[in-house]
Amino acid sequence: MSHKQKPGNPIKAVYTPEYRAEAVKLVEANGSITQAARNLGIPAKTLQGWVSAQRSASATGTTVEA
Repeated sequence: MSHKQKPGNPIKAVYTPEYRAEAVKLVEANGSITQAARNLGIPAKTLQGWVSAQRSASATGTTVEA
C-alpha cells in the first residue's frame, strides 16, 4: 500500500530551530523579510512568524522553541 498526497493538501515543511534562528539573523542583518524569504526559498509569512516570535521572546527575556 502506498501513501498518496491528496490534491490541495500540501506536505508541511519542518524547519530546525537552528535554521529558524539563522533565518531570523538574516532578516536582522538585511532588514527585509521579503528578500530574506525569497533568498531562502520559504514563504515570507512563515519567516514573519519566526521574526515576530523572536522579537516577543527577546522582549520578555525568554527563548524561542521549535
